[in-house]
Amino acid sequence: MEHQGPKFEAPAGPRSGSPQSIGPTGKVTSQPTPWLHQLPNQLTLARLAVVPFLLVAYPMDYRPLKIFCAFVFLAAVLTDALDGWLARRRQTTSALGALLDPIADKALIAASLVLLANEESLWTWIIGLLLVRDIIISGIRMMALEQGFSIEVSGFGKLKTIAQGFMIFCLMINEPLWGWPFREVGWLATWISLFLSLYSGWKYCEEYLAQARERGLIGKMFGG
Repeated sequence: MEHQGPKFEAPAGPRSGSPQSIGPTGKVTSQPTPWLHQLPNQLTLARLAVVPFLLVAYPMDYRPLKIFCAFVFLAAVLTDALDGWLARRRQTTSALGALLDPIADKALIAASLVLLANEESLWTWIIGLLLVRDIIISGIRMMALEQGFSIEVSGFGKLKTIAQGFMIFCLMINEPLWGWPFREVGWLATWISLFLSLYSGWKYCEEYLAQARERGLIGKMFGG
């Protein structure tokens, strides 16, 4: 999600303002300040910190707390889009961010699905399919990287992420609130998310097999 960029070192002396550097065209360009440079990583760490909070707080039998947890989950999901946007805009990267970002995403979604299963707000077979699909696709992506190519995130995969986040948010509330039927809308989002999950997963598998065939890897995988 993040891209490699130049590291910032504070200049010596009493100068103030944004740090600057000389670009390849000879023009002076502003560099991100240290806190802004690290903001994507801080958002990722905040998303990770949300996971234990939800696991402890959401099961408590106190309705306002459950609603609060739903909005905490929604805020955490939105930080995923925000840190990606910041990383692209600022062209910042770090090994820590590249490692933690997918871990934070998967942990947040998996923990929230487990909470929905515990509350019996969502059928366990649907939760199982969603989790197994993500495990399989993550494994395929890792295999592709080890074999020297990558599988890009598809449009259907991005739609799946949006639908899944919206589904979990609605089902964490799971009752009418402010005149909005969260349970019914959540179940509608569930079927959309399930379809997008399975379809995008199938397309990822197809892309992996196509690229592996082009590189002559299929025979090697099966000892041929």
